[in-house]
Amino acid sequence: MCVYGVMSKSPQLELSKAPYNFNLYMHQWPTRSEERAAMTTLAQWIREGKLSASEFISHRFKIEEIHDAYEAIKRNEVIKTVLSF
Repeated sequence: MCVYGVMSKSPQLELSKAPYNFNLYMHQWPTRSEERAAMTTLAQWIREGKLSASEFISHRFKIEEIHDAYEAIKRNEVIKTVLSF
């Protein structure tokens, strides 16, 4: 599991309900400069196989489908989107 974003409270996990042999990565940042700095760590985790970048992509749209992408965002269906040019 990877928590990607900013949390407003301290997370509380019931480990008795968690699967065996899992890793939990917490990565958050509130500003653009901190986000930029965090990319080095995230890229390293991807290179090491700890994270798969494709697992964070929920949607892919061609640039001609930008309206459909925007509508999916408004419906809260999107986590991360790739727009292809």
